[in-house]
Amino acid sequence: MFQLTLIGFLNGLTAALIVIFATIFSTIILIRSLKNELASLLRYGGFMGLFAGLLWLGPAADFFSILLTGQNMDNSFGLYGILSYMWVGPAVILAILIGSKVTAPTKTKPLVGITTILAVIFEFFLFFFTMDLFEFHNPVNTGEDLIDANFIPLSLGFILIAIFIGLIFIFCGVGSLLMALKSTGAVRKKGLYLATSFFLFCIVAVFDALFAPDILLFIVRFGMVACAFLLYYGVKPIEL
Repeated sequence: MFQLTLIGFLNGLTAALIVIFATIFSTIILIRSLKNELASLLRYGGFMGLFAGLLWLGPAADFFSILLTGQNMDNSFGLYGILSYMWVGPAVILAILIGSKVTAPTKTKPLVGITTILAVIFEFFLFFFTMDLFEFHNPVNTGEDLIDANFIPLSLGFILIAIFIGLIFIFCGVGSLLMALKSTGAVRKKGLYLATSFFLFCIVAVFDALFAPDILLFIVRFGMVACAFLLYYGVKPIEL
């Protein structure tokens, strides 16, 4: 355990905390949504929060592997990348579903349909061509640091991730913000909550995908906690 560098320890700890928090918080949201027949958006938000938090399952799994065995997880077939990014498809589909239902309900079907097709393509290449999508950086001495993974620039995975972040930013973040500016009262508050949540999600995703682990990155990661709470208040029915 103590052979981990400080950066490695903070990398693994923050990733594990996000996964644990997302699982607990999303479970609570889903339980609450079952008690209200009008809480479909809340259910979507609960599942989206869970999948978004699981995007850090790769570093969390590697962290626990080091704590328990003193060695990094076996990544010979790109398991680290699969564990981290297999949740992208469902998370993005749910994000577009929530965003479109709130800001452009008449465009929900085409937007979700296009996103689903892109998500299926992404998941197919992730599982069957894993090593063609990532550049993996393994520590020189096993157990000394966490594995790190970056998409190969201009690879299909890189392009699709950029498209997904762009879709969420525009249709969910900007769309919710415009809705809030045109509304008043509770609707405006919900729009602002959703817009801030989606913007935060995009910022954290970009930082984690583009920057090497450092202190600033770990601070940014805790934006996922704020993102989850803001999403909850944005989709929670007024009756609750």
